[in-house]
Amino acid sequence: MKVIFDTSKTMARRTIAFQGTYQEKKYDWTSPESQNGILKVLYRGVMAALLYSIKCSPGGLFAVMVDDTTDISNVEQMSLCLRYVKDDLTVSEIFLGFIETPSTTRQNMYKQLRDSLNALGLSLDQRRGQGYDGPQI
Repeated sequence: MKVIFDTSKTMARRTIAFQGTYQEKKYDWTSPESQNGILKVLYRGVMAALLYSIKCSPGGLFAVMVDDTTDISNVEQMSLCLRYVKDDLTVSEIFLGFIETPSTTRQNMYKQLRDSLNALGLSLDQRRGQGYDGPQI
């Protein structure tokens, strides 16, 4: 999907028309697989922009906000939000997502938080504040 979007953007920038014949294979862009693929590409783009804004904030510092919840199918999840100060000294809060947790012990929640931040290219060393509702990490 990313290749399709990148190619489309490049062609649009260069004003190159899409060409092809009707005998070519048709793609069902309304299928769940196609829509999920498009959403994944958009998600990566939004996350990259958000993480860039955090890393470019003064010192790249942030605060962590975590809460645990159980979804309708009784799966334990941890919601992860970050708060940071922009260059113009305005505070920004972003929701990064839900992280499925096998258990809500303090050690497991800490490990999930650390691993999730590391996967995003952030470190707990950059954390300057923390807030929890429920789990005591």
